[in-house]
Amino acid sequence: MATRRRVVRRWHLGQAGQLDEKACPASTVSYRVDPAASSGATNRWHAIMLGRGAAYPDRRAADSLLLTQTSDPLPIDLQRPGFPVVTLRLATSSSDGAVYVYLEDVGPVVR
Repeated sequence: MATRRRVVRRWHLGQAGQLDEKACPASTVSYRVDPAASSGATNRWHAIMLGRGAAYPDRRAADSLLLTQTSDPLPIDLQRPGFPVVTLRLATSSSDGAVYVYLEDVGPVVR
């Protein structure tokens, strides 16, 4: 039986909207919330109320309304046991808000 090696990867938010394994200097990213932005009609919040599982089809349209960070393709296959941990420093001009972080597997664009 092959032994799997556990590798911990730490990703940092880059200045150009990407994820990078190297820490970048601190920077500021501004984002104006779009009230129409959503994770879709079949997101986990709605799915619970409907008594079914969540479904996240092609996310490109939804992601275009959100603040996203994307890495270059990974050089190896990756299995993600457990759960990711996100550390974020945030300032806001609003008195109330919520931050949702989604880890997405982004496939190639099919034309």
